[in-house]
Amino acid sequence: MDTSLLAEVGLTPREIEIYLALLRHGPCLANKLSKHSSVSRTHIYEALNMLKEKGLVSSVVQDFAHVFSATAPDNISAYLDRKKAAIEQQQLRAKVLETELKKLRQPMMSKPKIEVYEGREGVKHLFVDVLKQRKELMVINVAEHTKDVLGPYAQRFFAEKKKRKIPSRIIFSKKFPFLDPTAKKRFMLRKDTGPAMTAIYGDKVVLVLWLEQPVSVVIESKEAAREYKEYFEVLWKASKS
Repeated sequence: MDTSLLAEVGLTPREIEIYLALLRHGPCLANKLSKHSSVSRTHIYEALNMLKEKGLVSSVVQDFAHVFSATAPDNISAYLDRKKAAIEQQQLRAKVLETELKKLRQPMMSKPKIEVYEGREGVKHLFVDVLKQRKELMVINVAEHTKDVLGPYAQRFFAEKKKRKIPSRIIFSKKFPFLDPTAKKRFMLRKDTGPAMTAIYGDKVVLVLWLEQPVSVVIESKEAAREYKEYFEVLWKASKS
């Protein structure tokens, strides 16, 4: 007889041997059952108790002794049904546990999206995107020739930004005429500000290198934007009006 199916049901080798011995020989005392199987008396009660929990063995007391019997084989299906119901309950509790554990898990940093633009059109793309995002614009180290790069679009941008009520704050490295009347302005106390202009808005950080052909690097990342916004606030507090 292939006993592997009983093992798949969840019976141990000792339980299988005892269960089959009871089916073959009928009701038995523990000492006789030990003789009908290779299971020693020291382990037989443990296996019998497990079979009773599974509903595959019953016992009665006769003449002050426990007599064990195998229940009907149909009880194997009943045992599997109970096991299935228990697993379903465990799955429900596991779902609740998963929800609680997810609250404890630290969020993983998402991979940033990076785009590179060359030339004046790349710089214009930055300002067009600011209007689309409608988030506060924070700029560090505005170059004097920014308005020259933008050309006539500069005035349209300032007007549209005002119309859409997009707030902006700008930190200059030095004083020069800048025609954005709605922007709040401050000036850096230090002279060495680096060659790049940095713009932060929404989930984006844009670095503009003022080369012969300007290069704009757009970094889209919530984590990077948060770090740069915190850096901007430090500079803003340290700058003068």
